[in-house]
Amino acid sequence: MTLTRPLAILAVLLAAILAPAARCRAQFGLPEDLIKASDLTAAQKQAITQFIDQHKAGLTAEPQVLKRDRDALLDPLRHLDISVSFRLEYARQLVPILRPLVSGEKDLAAINALTIAGELATSSSLDMAGPALADKRPAVRFAGVNAFDRTFVAIARTNPAIAPPQAQSAVRTLRDGLAKESDPYVLEGYVLALQSGTHVWADRIKGSSVRPDSLLALTQGIGAKARDAKPGVDLDAAFRRAARAARDALVNVPLSEPKLDDAVLRDVGALGGDLLANIKRRVEAGELKPNPDPPARKRAELALMAADSEQALNFASSQLGTQSEELHLGDLIERSKDDDFLQKVRRVIGPKGLLNGAPFNFPDDRFTK
Repeated sequence: MTLTRPLAILAVLLAAILAPAARCRAQFGLPEDLIKASDLTAAQKQAITQFIDQHKAGLTAEPQVLKRDRDALLDPLRHLDISVSFRLEYARQLVPILRPLVSGEKDLAAINALTIAGELATSSSLDMAGPALADKRPAVRFAGVNAFDRTFVAIARTNPAIAPPQAQSAVRTLRDGLAKESDPYVLEGYVLALQSGTHVWADRIKGSSVRPDSLLALTQGIGAKARDAKPGVDLDAAFRRAARAARDALVNVPLSEPKLDDAVLRDVGALGGDLLANIKRRVEAGELKPNPDPPARKRAELALMAADSEQALNFASSQLGTQSEELHLGDLIERSKDDDFLQKVRRVIGPKGLLNGAPFNFPDDRFTK
């Protein structure tokens, strides 16, 4: 059941990931006081063992049974007051069961095991999910990336059960995997995971740099993809999400959050420039000309990408202490004013554009190669 088509990937992951959310109101299979316990007794650990034993066989069963037992195992992890002690013990017992499923031949079993791994949100569960990023099956790679995404969400919302070095290592794993990934929909998953990383505030994991590291991995990784993109390879969904994620990472930030380093802000600007340069090359190549029909959908997609890219670099410019000009580049694309877009975008990507001077100081040929 190897899945390669994007809709198939999304369908499986919606079934694997969104379905459990509908059960959030269900009765937990384990007592609430056990899930919240800060120091588990031997009897409580045994109760966890018995609970897992009731449901582990279903993880390789037919879809209906698999869903039932997966949901049961996920239920305790949905508790907002889940303790670190419970997470660690639950992962200690579950990871040895889940690990062989991830590398097994059953796609659904692998995907659902990775779904649980992401919600476990511990160092051991991430160690288990990491190899899935190199799996030959796109759906399994997507599920592996999603496990990192769900771990970052858990860190942001609950008591973290992962140490700063492991959290930062998770970002590096995503950075390296993104560089190697070519599937458009798995690449979009990487963007979503790193976007979640940009919302792990410094006070969630003391002494960590998950937020700036995630933003750097996102901007540098997607920027490289935008520079190297080949004609006919559609990565626009990932590009568009990345532009918006970079923009959003600079707004609605808690006052207590440390200011991002100038180097990170410059890379946000660089991502905006890389994406605008990608659009410029494609407009010049005639991608938006009627042939034989007006590519209305593609024009709308590129208009959104241009708007978010411009906003991202403008926010970065502002936080670097420089006021940038509002060029409304997305609006020009949307209104088919391609010549005006090509003329105005040069004010940003040069040579001698906004990104070539202070405070960005990128080389004149950085966006015109």
